[in-house]
Amino acid sequence: MGLTGSIILFLIIWWLILFVLLPINIDNKASQTSEYEGNDRGAPNNPQLLKKFIITTIISVILWSIVYVLLSNDGFLMFIMNTFYLNEIK
Repeated sequence: MGLTGSIILFLIIWWLILFVLLPINIDNKASQTSEYEGNDRGAPNNPQLLKKFIITTIISVILWSIVYVLLSNDGFLMFIMNTFYLNEIK
């Protein structure tokens, strides 16, 4: 896998993990009794975006590393292919 493919794969994994983590641990304004003009009641009080970005990056690096090892030319999948299908590959 080349550099461009690796970056694209990492960004896809990162965005997927971010969208999974965004709704977790949300406390919205609907539970508060006082309302302010112009504010959405469903907007979170503290979305904790920096914390979610850091967790997303850590999980993405781990998942990307696993996928990279499995898909690289000398990775685990090629080892299995060479072991069991040696005559059919070459």
